[in-house]
Amino acid sequence: MNEQELDDYGMPIAPTARTTRPEPSALAERSLARNKDGGIKLRGLAKSIDDYTHGDSDQIRELIDQVEAAANKTVELGSPLTRKLVNHTKTAYEHAVDFLSQNSVENHWIYDVVKHYAVRFLELRARVAKGKGGGRVKAQTVLGWYSCLIICIVKYTHDPITGFKMGGKLLYKERFADDMLAHVKQISQTLKLDRHTSKKKICGLEETRIMIEHLIKSSVLRCRLSRLQLIAVMIICLATGLRPSSFCAGCEEDEELGKFMKMGDFKLYNRGNFAIDIELTVNNSKNHNATILGSSMNFWLRALTKTHNIIFDTFWIVAFIWARGCLANYPTPHDLLTTKDAELVITSPDEPFLLVPNKGATKLLMKPWTAKGLSAAISGVGKACGLGVTQYSFRRNFANKAGIALGGQEASMAMGHQEGQTVLSTNYSHGAGNYDLLGIMVGEATEQYRPGTETALQMRVRVGTAVVTLSKAIAQSNRMDYDLADSDSDSDSPEPEDNNGVVDVDKALKREDEELQQHEKRMEIQWTLYLDTFGRGSPLYEAVKGYKRTQISILGKITKHNLYQKAAKDPKFLARVEPAEKALRDANVLYRKCIQATRKRGKTEGAKALEQKKKENVASIQDTDASLAYLKEPSTLLTEASKTASTSKSTSAPGPSRTTANASNLSATEQTIEALSRDEDEDQDEIEEVYQNLQGFKQNNLAGQKHIDAVKEAADGVPEEGDSDEGEWKDHDEPERIPLASAYDMRVSLTSLALDPILFEREMQAQIEADDGKILCQKCRVYCDEDEEPHNFSSLSHLKRHMWQQHTEWSELVLKMKYQDRFMCPGCCGSQQQFDSIDEVYEHCLSDDCPDNVAFEMMKADHDANHERRYKVQKDYEQEGGNAKHRTVHHRKYLEYLRELTEDDLLDLADEYEFDRAEVLPHVALMLRNIHFVAEQ
Repeated sequence: MNEQELDDYGMPIAPTARTTRPEPSALAERSLARNKDGGIKLRGLAKSIDDYTHGDSDQIRELIDQVEAAANKTVELGSPLTRKLVNHTKTAYEHAVDFLSQNSVENHWIYDVVKHYAVRFLELRARVAKGKGGGRVKAQTVLGWYSCLIICIVKYTHDPITGFKMGGKLLYKERFADDMLAHVKQISQTLKLDRHTSKKKICGLEETRIMIEHLIKSSVLRCRLSRLQLIAVMIICLATGLRPSSFCAGCEEDEELGKFMKMGDFKLYNRGNFAIDIELTVNNSKNHNATILGSSMNFWLRALTKTHNIIFDTFWIVAFIWARGCLANYPTPHDLLTTKDAELVITSPDEPFLLVPNKGATKLLMKPWTAKGLSAAISGVGKACGLGVTQYSFRRNFANKAGIALGGQEASMAMGHQEGQTVLSTNYSHGAGNYDLLGIMVGEATEQYRPGTETALQMRVRVGTAVVTLSKAIAQSNRMDYDLADSDSDSDSPEPEDNNGVVDVDKALKREDEELQQHEKRMEIQWTLYLDTFGRGSPLYEAVKGYKRTQISILGKITKHNLYQKAAKDPKFLARVEPAEKALRDANVLYRKCIQATRKRGKTEGAKALEQKKKENVASIQDTDASLAYLKEPSTLLTEASKTASTSKSTSAPGPSRTTANASNLSATEQTIEALSRDEDEDQDEIEEVYQNLQGFKQNNLAGQKHIDAVKEAADGVPEEGDSDEGEWKDHDEPERIPLASAYDMRVSLTSLALDPILFEREMQAQIEADDGKILCQKCRVYCDEDEEPHNFSSLSHLKRHMWQQHTEWSELVLKMKYQDRFMCPGCCGSQQQFDSIDEVYEHCLSDDCPDNVAFEMMKADHDANHERRYKVQKDYEQEGGNAKHRTVHHRKYLEYLRELTEDDLLDLADEYEFDRAEVLPHVALMLRNIHFVAEQ
């Protein structure tokens, strides 16, 4: 019996008769309309087909095959995230049935099984699933599971005998959907689930400023282009509140269809003095990405005018577009900064606006970024700054502030909400492009404010995310200073606490973990047994017994030892050693698994402990006032840029510059429960919106208004997204606290600051090509002879590290000290202070006689800090059992040195250590022979 195709209600679909496919030549003849005289007259579809195939029978057959394949293709409806959540629910339901039935059910989606286990699935999942941050999930999540399960039942439930779909009949004719909804309410009450969403953070001006400062200061040496990309996204999100899916594709399907922001979506208009207005067209919005007809939104980002607001200006976006090479008409930054063109034409309009960073974010790959990757990157920056904000935090801030300043209708329109769209705003008006949204966000376009806006925005200024974070940090610092001053100096000092609150908990867990202690003891025993196979007291045993045993990789060092290689020629030796080595490696595998699980648990517990500390740490009014005072001051980037702009206009004596740079396996049952309880790895805000949209799935024509009202009633009380507190940047026309340069000078200085590392890296790449692929330090050329070549580095990162460690500002002062045949002060003293040696100049620079001694002392401190770090790393490598590769290189160079020693070298050493040559000379020949013997072994 052939299975009959069923519709969504479980009713059979009447088969339709198929006509026999005609031969391509006959179809071609039929498609040609003819005149009365027999001439061919092509029109309408017939002409289009003929133009497409040119009357060729092979092309006609190919066209027919393409149409048939496309028509028979199964089309999945809904957004990619919706489909992913539905598939996840389907998998979780099947796991639940297997767990509850103890694997006695063969078909999970037959009518009786679904009717019996659907409610039990919701009950089970609600009990075992873990919510975000631990604890139980929220009621809204369970309601989202219910909506996804409704779709699964409609799609997969069938009669086991006839194969007819029975989902619609079960849900709505038998009122099973109402029964499940009642159980969802009961679950919420029985388990006491939280019926409200968590309080969401917002990201306003203060938070954006802190993150921009962090991105610039953390990319002085590398990663500047990827950081500049994130800054451009932040400026756009601050002014528009766009979702991640408006920037990037949410799935591979959207990426293939080109549903991501492109360079051509930007139009750059120059008002003069590098004040660039940006017209942004957004073609990818959440509600229209999966529809037949798309929708576009227009935004106008106007360049800012007030100097202290320049950190939020549009020049960041322009600088990023230029750094990507999409403004080819302006080959140098000077051309870009001084152009008089009314429009800056983007020469690569089809390139993606955002590209995927490589591992380490040192460069951008020519591949469109994903919405998930972008969201994770913004969240990572927020976490690194201690703010805990996400990209949706920008959207909440925009919704709140635009709602206050413009009104609900205009704010909804600017956010792309359907209730805010009208025929006027969609087809005739520029919509959100009629408002200076960036000026409204930073407080410059106050003329577009509604009455009472400024008062409303100041209501929550003391409870903003940045203010609260800084206040608690100040309170914590004050408390630590008080405890330190109050502590007894003779008492044992406690172990230092890690910044993220994880290390102490991790160490405690290691001490308390009996399983880990057993593995550590087993490793010690296996190491002892392994080394004992060499024979205690033997030369090989004595040579390797001092190696550190923390890394199993030291076995490679041992097996390459000359004494081991000689002993390995004896089969009895290998028969004794190889089993012990295998037992050691097996024990190491178990030890590593255990320590990884312990560290993971330690990080989780540490994060909870840190969060608890933050809650217990109460800030005072003075702490809040201090944080507000700090945030009212201009950004450090602005003050540094202002100093640069001022010094560039005046000729002063060359002085030191300051660069801010910071520098056990589960059982099958446990696996089933784990599969049921894992959280979806998507953005929680996206999931909440999808769940809300799913609540209306197929209920308009299947269940009637009564069931729709029941679902809405079940979801009632859940606040809408955007109800959040906001910290506001107060912007009045009051005098600035410190004098700053003009807006144009600030743009130029900040643009140079942003692009300098990128230009420096490009210069290095060009120099590498000029040096035939060799990576040479150009600064070292000054210290080399004419026929001598600097060291060839293996990678660009090694060269950068060398320059950072060796060519510090303090060491490079030597080049400024040369004056005729003597040396002079490199500071403002100049040739007025001359010396006979470099050491005397350095001593002068640090003394009170030099007016620049404070700056020189800071240079010296940075230089010493660099060398202390290098010394520590070098000592770690020199320790026994350290990095085997580096130790091998070190030993090889040392042995080469010993082989090349001569009698004269030994006598020179005797002179250096003040030994009498007459006493040493009789023994030199024997000493040299012994040294050469050791070097050849």
